[in-house]
Amino acid sequence: MAYTITLSDGTVLGTIADATVDNTTSLTLLGRNYPGYGQYIANDLVHMLEHFSNTTSPVHPLTGQLWYDSTTTFLNIYNGTSWNPIGFNTESPLEFYNPSCPSGQRRWRIRISNTAPHIGMLVFEAMADNDTTVLNTVLALDGVNNLVKGQVIYS
Repeated sequence: MAYTITLSDGTVLGTIADATVDNTTSLTLLGRNYPGYGQYIANDLVHMLEHFSNTTSPVHPLTGQLWYDSTTTFLNIYNGTSWNPIGFNTESPLEFYNPSCPSGQRRWRIRISNTAPHIGMLVFEAMADNDTTVLNTVLALDGVNNLVKGQVIYS
C-alpha cells in the first residue's frame, strides 16, 4: 500500500509506491518495505539535524526549509522561490532585516563594537537598507551595564 505524504498545511506532496525511493525533496523518502531503509532514515535525520550544512543549497527544498551555508556560516530559510539569510552568522553581528518596513528603517544590527567611540560595547545600530553603512548608533552599553548612548523609556 502506497504512502501519501502531506505537508504541514495538509497539501499532498506526493505518493510513494511500495519498495521505491522518492528524491523530490531534500530527504530520501522511502516506500513501504524498501530494503536497507535504516541507512536512508539515519542519513535523513543527520541532514535535518545539521540543517543540510553544505557549501551549496539543497537541490529540492520545500518552503520553510532551513539550510546552513558552511561557506558564509549563515543559516538560511527557503521562502518558496529563494534562499534568504535569517539574521546572523557565527562570525558576524546579529542583523535584522524587515523588507516590509519603510525605506531607511529596514536593517538593524546588534554587535560588540570594534570602532571608536564605543569599542568593546554592546551597540544597537540602524543600518542603510542595501549595504553595511551605519546610519546611527541608537544605543550603546558598556561592560558594566551603563547606558553610554541612547535612552530607555519605561511605560
